[in-house]
Amino acid sequence: MMRAIVLAHFDPHGRLDEYVLSAIREYRRVADRLVVVSAGCCDVPREARHLVDLFICRDNVGYDFCSWRERIRAIGPLNSVDELICVND
Repeated sequence: MMRAIVLAHFDPHGRLDEYVLSAIREYRRVADRLVVVSAGCCDVPREARHLVDLFICRDNVGYDFCSWRERIRAIGPLNSVDELICVND
């Protein structure tokens, strides 16, 4: 089974706080593909780069729904995954 997780993130200070890094570590344990879409942070910290398959930086427009949409569009046909989980920070 192919499971993809899309994490929508926002931070007005442009960083991934420890609670977000902790969530990324836990999601990685159960995800075949882990994508972080961030409005505010434009780079994944070095200690988490090996955990994230794709990191997308975007403008803070459209709330979490637009972050999820951004990544779902990049996945392509949804029949390429068995399970798609959309979460936010």
